[in-house]
Amino acid sequence: MLCLLTDGPASFTGRFRRVVDKDSNFFVEGRIYYDRDNRRIREFEFEDINHQRAAYDILTFYNLNLQYTLDLRTRKCNVSEPYPVRMPYGVPSGSRFRWEGTLGLVGVPNESVPVAFFDGVFNGTDPYLVGVTEPDCFPVEFHVFDKTNGFYHRE
Repeated sequence: MLCLLTDGPASFTGRFRRVVDKDSNFFVEGRIYYDRDNRRIREFEFEDINHQRAAYDILTFYNLNLQYTLDLRTRKCNVSEPYPVRMPYGVPSGSRFRWEGTLGLVGVPNESVPVAFFDGVFNGTDPYLVGVTEPDCFPVEFHVFDKTNGFYHRE
């Protein structure tokens, strides 16, 4: 439970996948570049809605409260406020340890990673659940049940 004592990685590069709606076969996958110290995130998202594809380059500056979303097909750029409100990647302070487990093949070298799950509440109203690797605290899964904006899921 070392992750309760640290903010997680200062920066990382990773892949993600979100299933938005299984019924309509809508999912998003892509790459993320995270920079905690400068409070910015860059994502390349590739959406697939019933085999109709779209690609976006999303650059978010939390210090400026700006998000640039460039449609890579049409080259149209949309400037907006970030969604959702900035939440740290890793385990937020005040989180409670819930359970731990292993992802991958247990007992096979380099084929598994230990993970720990934590939960808590943002802003006194929005419950969340976060899963991170141990002991490095790299994010694996993140869920927020935001009463204003709805459900936010990242894996």
